[in-house]
Amino acid sequence: MYRLFKEKSKFDIEENEQKLRFFMSVVYKNSIQRPIVSTSRSDSSNIKFSERDVVSVDDRYDEDKVAYILKNASACDEIISDIGRMTNRTFVEVVQSIIYEKGLSDSKVYKSANIDRRLFSKIMSNKEYRPSKDTAFAVALALELSYRDAVDLLARAGYAFSHSDKRDIIVEYCFRQGIYDIANVNILLVSLNQKYLGR
Repeated sequence: MYRLFKEKSKFDIEENEQKLRFFMSVVYKNSIQRPIVSTSRSDSSNIKFSERDVVSVDDRYDEDKVAYILKNASACDEIISDIGRMTNRTFVEVVQSIIYEKGLSDSKVYKSANIDRRLFSKIMSNKEYRPSKDTAFAVALALELSYRDAVDLLARAGYAFSHSDKRDIIVEYCFRQGIYDIANVNILLVSLNQKYLGR
């Protein structure tokens, strides 16, 4: 089992549990997720949003063009070909781009994500690969993404933060607070009786 409590003394569990419980109460009170807006340090919610730069992604999807193609294509092969040119970048392609832009090594990412080297190699060698939700969480944490970038990356693997799932709320809180060390994320998860991320 992953050694969750090795660095326990350096991580204020009680303080983060208190903030997290407040965050969860806010989430449950407001069941409809509001758009992300910039939040000042004096905001009464006392939630520190990540101020990291949003990673730019050049996507190709255009709803109007896709609708036009589907209405006017004369053959199935033509539809597939045209839509293929309109798809956005995949989870793997975006991860590869972020690793390059941030100057990270593959080994740093899979070690920080606490995932097996062979699994990471399998993911990175297939741009259509769709990881499990836990793996997507772990990779996003290892890349130290802002909350908005994490939402975008998860969506590319077909996932989203669910406010009906306590575990998702805890992981979302970690992104909002800039808690990226997976050991510390796991301390919070286990202390609140949730399954930890990684091996």
